[in-house]
Amino acid sequence: MVLAGLRIAAIAAIAISTIGAKFGSGGLGKLLFDGISQTRMNKIALRAVLVAALELVVNAGLSTIDNRITSRWTAQASA
Repeated sequence: MVLAGLRIAAIAAIAISTIGAKFGSGGLGKLLFDGISQTRMNKIALRAVLVAALELVVNAGLSTIDNRITSRWTAQASA
C-alpha cells in the first residue's frame, strides 16, 4: 500500500510514453505506430506485447518492493 501511487504513476508513464509516439515524441510507441502505418499486424502485435510485458515487469517489481516494505513496517509496529 505504501508504493501504490508510485506503481500507478509508473504504469501511466509507460502508457503515456507509448501513446506519445503518435505525436512525434518517439519513445516506446514509435515502432508500434510504424507497424500501424505499414499495416503490419505482426509488428503491431509484437510491440504491443513488449509494452504490456514491460508494464507487467515494472508492476511486479514495485509490488514486491511494496510488500517487503509493508511487512517490515507492520512487523516493527507489532513488536
